[in-house]
Amino acid sequence: MTLLRFIFCVFVFIGTMAAAGAFILAFALLLRFPLVLLAVLLACGLFVGVLSRAGIANSAGAPHDDGW
Repeated sequence: MTLLRFIFCVFVFIGTMAAAGAFILAFALLLRFPLVLLAVLLACGLFVGVLSRAGIANSAGAPHDDGW
């Protein structure tokens, strides 16, 4: 059982390092190509607009009327 837990922890660690590396690589690419950064910001803004028009509440803790 201890060996299984150790292997699980190794895989979690490898996954965490891979995710951090992918995030850093994506951030570096966004800084290297400013038009991609602009496109990502525009896409995020459009996504927030679509969510607000659809009536989907945000999870940022902003007050909203949910009927309670």
